[in-house]
Amino acid sequence: MMLYIHVPFCASHCSYCAFYSTTSTEALEQYSTTLLREIEYTSLLHGSIDTPIRSIFFGGGTPSFISAEYIAHVLTQIARTYPFSHDIEITIEANPESITQEKAEIWYNAGINRVSIGCQSFIPETLTLLQRIHSVERIYEAIDILRHVGFRNLSLDMIWGHCNQTTEQWLYELRSALSLGVEHLSCYLLTIEENTLLAKQYKLHTLLPSEEELCEMYLAGKELLTRHGYIQYEISNFAQEGYECKHNLGYWNDIPYYGYGPSASSYTIASRYTHPSSIQAWSTRISECCNKHVPLPNREERTKEIIYTELLFLGLRQSKGISLNTLNSYLPIPFEEYYKKQIEQLCMNSLITYDSSSIRVTSKGGLVLDSIIEQFLTMPQ
Repeated sequence: MMLYIHVPFCASHCSYCAFYSTTSTEALEQYSTTLLREIEYTSLLHGSIDTPIRSIFFGGGTPSFISAEYIAHVLTQIARTYPFSHDIEITIEANPESITQEKAEIWYNAGINRVSIGCQSFIPETLTLLQRIHSVERIYEAIDILRHVGFRNLSLDMIWGHCNQTTEQWLYELRSALSLGVEHLSCYLLTIEENTLLAKQYKLHTLLPSEEELCEMYLAGKELLTRHGYIQYEISNFAQEGYECKHNLGYWNDIPYYGYGPSASSYTIASRYTHPSSIQAWSTRISECCNKHVPLPNREERTKEIIYTELLFLGLRQSKGISLNTLNSYLPIPFEEYYKKQIEQLCMNSLITYDSSSIRVTSKGGLVLDSIIEQFLTMPQ
């Protein structure tokens, strides 16, 4: 079992971000009260759990933007409610400009043992394009603070494939990240999401790298990180051995989780539900459920078709691939028989590898992952 806590507050809106967030702190008190109430109430609904919590993730938004004392208080409340695994991973997302010595010490003493830093770029012009409010120098200062406090599991988020970026620039950015000695790197291809500030700057679309240039960047970046001892365990994630993100692995390997806060999702084997992307609407929902002593509404039942599709999307993102036994448990006909032609063609083009137990995407296949998955989406009846 895992827990996700969504903290929607940010100092500013980044041009590429499509996650629910707000720069207003007017509802901070309402959020703080409702979050604690939700944790307490849902624990009563779910009752005691047999499996200890393996991972807690504070995401956003910018969790480092709000009071570190409040984050510590939330963890205390959770610890009173659920049993923790002896090797629990507790992550907080943080932006360089809001990482201070005082906050870092409070996080560390509260039990947080992993910090994911929203670096995004080591080039000032790119930080401006992405509307990041920190400087390159501040990234280095933030890492120094966290190391001095005692954190030994740090991750950097990086964005690549943005306007006018070249392979050499991307490799420069990765070398800058490597110089910091962080244990984990998340390298996300820039996706221009609808209703973001970046999407409105339509002229930038013509400046994005071509598919050929993106392929070159991806393969060159992977080669550099592999050479420096990082393991690519998922299409966008690289880690030193033993530092793979437990929370991400949980999502990709079908581990149930409870999500708290506006826009957060919860997932069990049987169903899933997602909160409204509004502090007010989420707070109202939690209050109504608490007052009426009823479960949270809007549950989506997970059919075999939904489970199968999710297994494909999540399993093929991972370097280890996906077990054929797992897929076949949801199919009336063995996967390898029904999709024999597609498997043969993809293997011939060196896009996947296939054996009697699993199917994996190659480095080349990772560049066209969505099109590979599409070939397996039609379930046999």
